[in-house]
Amino acid sequence: MKRPARQGNAPGQIDDVLAAAAGLVGSGKYRIAIRQLTRNDAALKHPTGQNILGNAYLRSGKPDEALAAFDAALALAPQFPEAHCSRGVALQEAGRQDEALAAFDRAIALRAAYPLAHFNRGNALKALGRAEQAVMAYDRAGRLEPAFGEAHLNRGFALLGLGKAGEALKAFDLALRLRPEWSEANLGRGTALERLHRPAAALAAVDAVLAGDPDNGDALVVRGNALTALRRTKEARAAHERSLAVLADTPAGL
Repeated sequence: MKRPARQGNAPGQIDDVLAAAAGLVGSGKYRIAIRQLTRNDAALKHPTGQNILGNAYLRSGKPDEALAAFDAALALAPQFPEAHCSRGVALQEAGRQDEALAAFDRAIALRAAYPLAHFNRGNALKALGRAEQAVMAYDRAGRLEPAFGEAHLNRGFALLGLGKAGEALKAFDLALRLRPEWSEANLGRGTALERLHRPAAALAAVDAVLAGDPDNGDALVVRGNALTALRRTKEARAAHERSLAVLADTPAGL
């Protein structure tokens, strides 16, 4: 079978090619983006083309191929902050957290006001067990981009891990102002409220989660704890029993 001819581009057309590829990645059409980019010599010789290709591979669940593309982008343009940041995410996917952190630090050194790099840095720090530093990184991301809901959400969970339920509650409330029906934020909020000995409010928060996901084991645990505090013993037992059944079926419970 004859292989498709590799594509070239007239001067000025590469920007249109890269914009189209980025649009394909943004709309979830990763395979099409990969196919178009890998057949285009000009795109492969362009740092942005390699960065887009890396993101397409990354979102396709291929971190090794993604890492190779990001390395190619940086060989072409060593001072490319987006490629350093994306490379860090690929390293995280490969379980190389220390190297990922170094990549995010490099991206931030090149562009201090880079919310996504600060957010990803927080994720790497949290994975490395450095929760206090992770909170600072998430805080920086949220200050730079106040509508960055994931930064507030992850900051809340990091604060919960540090035993700071009151501060965590504020972070989850910020996330919910941005996305009122966000189940993860409601779960975090319910957990914080339960730890703050506010069982009625905690129950309302996790019931909002369970309305859309009745088998959410973590929400069922919080529900059982809140019902116990409210002395609704029979309902609490049912929630705890259901949580045990659900969590036993998850990979972590096997």
